[in-house]
Amino acid sequence: MFDMIKQIDPAWASAVLSILALIGAAGSWVYQLIKERQAARTNQALAITAWISNYSACLDGTPNVTIHNDSGSPIYEVVLTVVGMYGAGPGKHGEDHPGDYSRRSLYAIAPPGTSSASIDLLGVGGMHVVCSLEIAFVDGEGRSWVRRGSGKLKRIRKRPFIFYEIPLPAEPKYSP
Repeated sequence: MFDMIKQIDPAWASAVLSILALIGAAGSWVYQLIKERQAARTNQALAITAWISNYSACLDGTPNVTIHNDSGSPIYEVVLTVVGMYGAGPGKHGEDHPGDYSRRSLYAIAPPGTSSASIDLLGVGGMHVVCSLEIAFVDGEGRSWVRRGSGKLKRIRKRPFIFYEIPLPAEPKYSP
């Protein structure tokens, strides 16, 4: 075996090792490029949050939910849905309540910054129910997302109004 190693031309071995190093560097660069593109796809979605800010406001139109869009660009087809986290309350996901769910608000657009909106919270308390707010939206690149009441962000393949089976034509408010 040592005789075979001695017979290898050093120039040829150096060339092979250089090519392997070049392939490794190119592979690393491609991997990094893919990771950067994936991060760029989720940048706007990661900057969108919503929460119930005033449980005591129910049906009087007082703003009781907050939408925070820290992306610098508007989001579209915004659907806010009250979901249950614990207890004998609403389902844990917005799609558990298809169609005209009374604890859902629709908006055509949510501008950058913090916005307040109102949603029906009447009767969501009691029975040790803990509710949260789920927000679904379309980002500036046309990708649809849902941020669950638990805070988890998920890409969805359908536009929000279709995802929740909201009867069309839907009549969203223009903006919160």
